[in-house]
Amino acid sequence: MSSKSHIFAVKTYHNKYRRTFDRELAAYTKLNYLDQDHNILRCFGSFTQQPSGRTTYNLLLEYAECDLDEYFEHTPSPDSFESTRQLWEQLLGVADGLRTIHDGLGTGDRGRSYFGYHADLKPANILRVGSRWKIADFGFSKFVEADDDQPPEQIMDGGTCMYNAPECRRSIADNTVVPVSQKIDVWSMGCVFSKATTWTILGFSGIRDFEKSLRAKVDQRVLTRFHDGKNVLPSVQSWHKILRQNIHNKDHLTGKILDLVDDHLLQGDPRSRFDSKELFAYLEQLLREKEETPPSIALGPLPTHSFYLSPEGLINVWNPMISFYPDPDGLLDNICQLCCISQDFCAHPLVSEFKLLILNLS
Repeated sequence: MSSKSHIFAVKTYHNKYRRTFDRELAAYTKLNYLDQDHNILRCFGSFTQQPSGRTTYNLLLEYAECDLDEYFEHTPSPDSFESTRQLWEQLLGVADGLRTIHDGLGTGDRGRSYFGYHADLKPANILRVGSRWKIADFGFSKFVEADDDQPPEQIMDGGTCMYNAPECRRSIADNTVVPVSQKIDVWSMGCVFSKATTWTILGFSGIRDFEKSLRAKVDQRVLTRFHDGKNVLPSVQSWHKILRQNIHNKDHLTGKILDLVDDHLLQGDPRSRFDSKELFAYLEQLLREKEETPPSIALGPLPTHSFYLSPEGLINVWNPMISFYPDPDGLLDNICQLCCISQDFCAHPLVSEFKLLILNLS
């Protein structure tokens, strides 16, 4: 008789975090009514213990290999358009999970349904289970009984400063909080997508550089976040321009993802921001679009001056890009993109000389 073993994760709360435990357990109790997991981490139960006389509160959860932050740090960025597309196919599942949380959960409790607010969506709360990414950590979430078709605004507490939407700000002057809509989660998803595009183009070192630019003075404090209290930071918009300049010429998807983030997700006014249904539908449509194949350029005799740069000119190109492309191939790809030159030219003998010149200058 064969037996199959299963690995679970135990999430433990100490007594001072009992309220957070209760909130997360209540969320999972409602989520467990789903007919499938919709890329939401599964909870199998809860229990209490009293080691050394101190009570702990525990959740028995689906086991995950890593979170999205850890994945970005320890995994090389995609080396092909197919790998990039695969990541966004997986993140489409996360968008489906958010849509499911927001959309009104039926719980079988006398026909009641509930609108959900995650309120702490970030890479550290998106976990990898097998080949899928799942939304986890519902300690700050809230599920409100649905009285009509429109979810009410709620006063939310907690969350992570870096990924919170502008409307989540607290007013220190009058010690009040502002009721918010479910679109706070859509802003947070925009932040996640911004970091994901950075990783696909510039790797984890690019994410570290990006995070250094996310500093804004809010209520007399310098905070790391994507907004200044009202609107997206200019440094975020500038960073996205840098990303667009470094997209591989065979990648027709990432630029459109950045358009989605800029135009529909990281909007300071929630009324101008997509809801989770619109986010899912838009991303799904992007992934269904056929690849736009750029016109090919036939190789012929290549005049020397077409690829010639003086040493001084080459240094001027190399210096501002060295932090992003410290290797000759990467620099060459970037220059080809900026000059709208087909990468089929990479086989030309002059290109080899160009690479050697870069190596000598390095």
